[in-house]
Amino acid sequence: MNYTVKKLPKGEVEIKFEISGLEYQPWLEKAAVHISEHAKIEGFRPGKAPYELVKKAVGEVKIYEEALDLMLPKYYGEAVEKEKLETIGQPKVNVEKLAPGNPMEFKIIVAMLPELVLPNLEKLSFKRKEVKVEKETADRAMADLTKMRRKEAVVSRPATGEDKVVVDLEMSRDQVALEGGGAKDHGVYLNERHYIPGFAEKLIGAVKGETREFALEFPKEHYQKHLAGQKVDFKATVKDVYGLEAPALDDEFAKRLGQKDLPALRALVEENLRAEDEHREDERAENEIIKVLTEKSKFGELPEILINEEVHKMEHELENNIARQGMELNPYLQSINKTMDDLKLDFVPQAIQRVKAALLIRAYGLENKIEVSDKEIAEEVEKQMEMYKNDAKTQEAIRDPEYAYYLETILRNRKTLAWLKDKLIK
Repeated sequence: MNYTVKKLPKGEVEIKFEISGLEYQPWLEKAAVHISEHAKIEGFRPGKAPYELVKKAVGEVKIYEEALDLMLPKYYGEAVEKEKLETIGQPKVNVEKLAPGNPMEFKIIVAMLPELVLPNLEKLSFKRKEVKVEKETADRAMADLTKMRRKEAVVSRPATGEDKVVVDLEMSRDQVALEGGGAKDHGVYLNERHYIPGFAEKLIGAVKGETREFALEFPKEHYQKHLAGQKVDFKATVKDVYGLEAPALDDEFAKRLGQKDLPALRALVEENLRAEDEHREDERAENEIIKVLTEKSKFGELPEILINEEVHKMEHELENNIARQGMELNPYLQSINKTMDDLKLDFVPQAIQRVKAALLIRAYGLENKIEVSDKEIAEEVEKQMEMYKNDAKTQEAIRDPEYAYYLETILRNRKTLAWLKDKLIK
């Protein structure tokens, strides 16, 4: 193996490799076996097909590509160890020559760990806020339990502020229908206030078959930026009016929820509320610790590749959040009048803070020799396999050895954060 190392701007390093045909030949053999384990080759059991038949079935270039994937970790790891390079993040691979009968040539660009001076923890301390479940909060939670079990029945009277109405809805502006502004059989609970302000009130007193037309102004902070602060015309045709009857909040109600009596149900509700508040307070304290430690630390130049990776993660997080809300990415971008490139630029400041936080946690973990055992990794793998037991694709990804390394990092970060909180929260 021949390689050269070249330092690049923006905290990166380039390692350029040249592997002779004699050296990579055994990797081609391994690659052919690996391919034949997954590709069906007539007349041979998985992993048993001869090299020439594998080459005929998938092409020689495919074998070279597979060989490169198999050999990269070994050669990259050896070069990093020999040169004592402190790298971080995912390396980027550029293949320059990959052709039968020629040496393999490829280069790896990877971020170097920036300089980091950590603050003295002995001079820092944080307070955890006391968690207390207020009576009013528990009262609301108990009332919400009865709301969730309300019975709905069609009524032949005008809708009151405690009813539900089902409407066919049309929205327009300047006599032009809004894209996505129509809805059939749309249920509206008139005592809830998460609609456009004033919308529910406009339907009070309506009866089945009645059509009401009115105009309302969208909130200025509405997520659909092209509608924020704009007046929109609504046309709502009432299909049905439903009266809502909540069950009595008594011992019988508690028993239907698996509790001995009403006091036992309330105790359980208060315990759950307290657990939620404790979790939120843990997150708040954790975020405050990281924020202060980041501000008091001194960072060298952050590699651009790390910031770009974090921006990419944030892009995927946004896409997943939008999908969970039943929306699509392009309509969302149109609603806020931005392109994905615009959003990526917006993400950069937060990405920088996230990179700094990750570097900080890593440094404290290494400094204090915080380790993760094989048993802890195996337990986490088992937990995730159970969580995704009906998702074969995700389970396959969890079994990948690379995923174990990812889990090790996640678990070490968790333990480091727990160590920091234990040390700093007084």
